[in-house]
Amino acid sequence: MCALNDRPNDRIEFSSLPPRLISVLSRQGISDLSVLAAMDDKQILLLDNIGHDYLQLIKAELARRRGKSLRKQ
Repeated sequence: MCALNDRPNDRIEFSSLPPRLISVLSRQGISDLSVLAAMDDKQILLLDNIGHDYLQLIKAELARRRGKSLRKQ
């Protein structure tokens, strides 16, 4: 399995996440998708201003990124 953090575009600002969500995550010191991938749902929901809607967007982005990296192998 290919880890997200070995890609230069691991940065959340290069993702398809909405700008507001990127801002919320950045303010909490999260700048890489690999950090989010290492967290479980409960940990993500404990972040300030992250609810179930944002959790679903994060999960969809991580799944999309995994799908891209798997197709390139």
